[in-house]
Amino acid sequence: AIKGASKNFTVTLPYAAPSGGVVVTLVSSVPTVASVPATVTVTEGQSSATFLLTAIDLGTTVITASKVGFVSGQAQVTVIAPPTLKLTPASTTLGVGRTAALTLQSSVAADASGITVNVSSSDPGMATVPASVTIPAGATSTTLTVNALALGTATVTAQATDFASGVATVTVRPTSLNLPTGALVAPGLNRSIPLVLSDPAPAGGLVVTFVSSNTAIATAPASITIPEGQINANFLLTGVAAGVASITATASGYQSAVLPVTVESVTISIGGVSSISLPEEISQTYAITLSRPAPVGGVTIDLAVVDASKATVSPSTLTIAEGQTSGGVVLATVLGVAKGSTTLTASAPGLNAASVPLTVTGKANLKFDA
Repeated sequence: AIKGASKNFTVTLPYAAPSGGVVVTLVSSVPTVASVPATVTVTEGQSSATFLLTAIDLGTTVITASKVGFVSGQAQVTVIAPPTLKLTPASTTLGVGRTAALTLQSSVAADASGITVNVSSSDPGMATVPASVTIPAGATSTTLTVNALALGTATVTAQATDFASGVATVTVRPTSLNLPTGALVAPGLNRSIPLVLSDPAPAGGLVVTFVSSNTAIATAPASITIPEGQINANFLLTGVAAGVASITATASGYQSAVLPVTVESVTISIGGVSSISLPEEISQTYAITLSRPAPVGGVTIDLAVVDASKATVSPSTLTIAEGQTSGGVVLATVLGVAKGSTTLTASAPGLNAASVPLTVTGKANLKFDA
């Protein structure tokens, strides 16, 4: 017998019960494993009767049927753990109007008739599921679809006779557009801005429109289309004149997003020098600074030497933290490689780049005076 389930057992007499029937006494040797009624009656003219055994816990018990004048009958009953149903993933988050597939697994393969599983949602107004699904004969799994209708959390339950139920939690959140917390760009320059969708673009793609609060300060394209199934895209932000503005992104079925924009002429400086000269095989460090504090998220600056055969710079990228200009602590190391001239550059999207002439002289000589 399966734990938690009930099963019919039959008591049989060697002949038909006489007038008034025969009352048979039933006893379970370990009632905490399985219980039976105290008696069962074989009605007049019948030779058998059924009674219900309830499997309570794992283990073994002996069921005894007795009646004065009859030889007792016994049956050994072993209560086993029920096969299980499992829904995966156990926790799913999806946007309003979206669907997700859950996998329903059985710990045992389905017999020739398959396993019919009843499926329910604790809140059909928030998430719906099919009333039932069938695990085909010989299989151990199938899939079912959850439809998200409204914000909230619901529990999906899968139940089948003699099986331990499977459950999964479904959380429905808004579908939204997401932009950075801020952007800095210099007048007359462009900067690529990432746009992230909370859920992949639907069939046919998603058209996202942009509106600037002040086109005299900053502009963006009228719209972009994110291809079906994608969640990432970029658009070009253009600084027009010094000031602050905001770019609002909207799309059908998605919560809008707002990008605060500061347009200001920001210049990158390399060590505060107008040129660099150093001997071969000698290195020198230079502070990389901004003319104003870095905005929210900081600024990533790319460093490069035009002719790497003459000199190198490391690291190739560095970050000036939000609210900082450098303070002389964000350093780049320039190494002379071979005699000659080249240029060291420092740049970041939307900012005024730095370009410094770099001369590498011959190796330094040690000289001893007599």
